[in-house]
Amino acid sequence: ATAPEVSRTTSWTSRQRRSRGRVDAMIHLRRAASHGVARATPRLMSLSTRRALPPIAPLAQTRAASSASPAAPPPSEAPSLEPGAEAYERALGLMDEGRVGTAIDLFAEAAKAGSAGGNFFLGLAYDGLLGENADGELWVDPDPPAAFRCYTRAATAGHPEAMLNLALCYRNGEGVSRSTRHAFEWTERAASAGSDRAMFNAGVALDPLHPPWGEPGSTDPETRMLVKNPSRAADYYRTAVAAGHSQAKG
Repeated sequence: ATAPEVSRTTSWTSRQRRSRGRVDAMIHLRRAASHGVARATPRLMSLSTRRALPPIAPLAQTRAASSASPAAPPPSEAPSLEPGAEAYERALGLMDEGRVGTAIDLFAEAAKAGSAGGNFFLGLAYDGLLGENADGELWVDPDPPAAFRCYTRAATAGHPEAMLNLALCYRNGEGVSRSTRHAFEWTERAASAGSDRAMFNAGVALDPLHPPWGEPGSTDPETRMLVKNPSRAADYYRTAVAAGHSQAKG
């Protein structure tokens, strides 16, 4: 049998600079009981275990690039950055220094400018997943609806880990009405966007050996149980293993 599905993202990783200066930090996940998804206490990881996702371009920029001429831009043109990229970069640096409170302010600034990463980290803050201050208090008062809105903005902009957290919001009814349909849709979108954790969660959702997603006996399209499919579950597990997800190997 496979290991239980993973929980919402819980701890941040340090940045890795790219040639065009855009950065996206990936959040590592912890396991939760197979009957549900639980929050876990955030923890920092050693530099040797940190990883980073490829930079994410806004959807509008991606669409424009697909239809643009392949000709190289004039040398005088500087490459465009994701909105809020400067504030986001500074915030990641502050996170590396342990200055989480100030970093959250900059993530909020980046999010306001339209940064996918800024919205993701601001969502983590509202979700209570960026740890505690010296007094043992969360940096931001938990606000599930605000976390949901931040994850939605980041996910819509193409952020894979935000898609995964958004799926869990829908599954657990946190900040939004419970919807198994939307939960699985966003899990699959996150998997397609490259999240190995979403690939694994999708496999768990379809695996007959794991508890069902949805409410038994419900006829509501939003909450009825997801139909198990062992063949598709196996495909997701294989994809997750190929993407480097160690738990899927079990």
